[in-house]
Amino acid sequence: MSRHLTSWRKQRKSGELRGLSPRKRGRQKKKPAVSAKEVDQLRRENARLKRELEQAKLVIDIQKKASEMLGIPLRSLDDEGND
Repeated sequence: MSRHLTSWRKQRKSGELRGLSPRKRGRQKKKPAVSAKEVDQLRRENARLKRELEQAKLVIDIQKKASEMLGIPLRSLDDEGND
């Protein structure tokens, strides 16, 4: 009996009996692994989208100024539903 306990203690100490160790109950949340390549790709896409947004803002600003110069009233978002 003593030999079994000694053997069991050695196994437990070396980590062979991990299945018997207490665990948290329920689902364990795992963080998704994000690779450096994916992070770099997302940064490039973010920079591209920012450039596109700035261009769109510039176009809208030019359209507003042109409509003011030509005396064409612009419709607001509230007016679009009243067609």
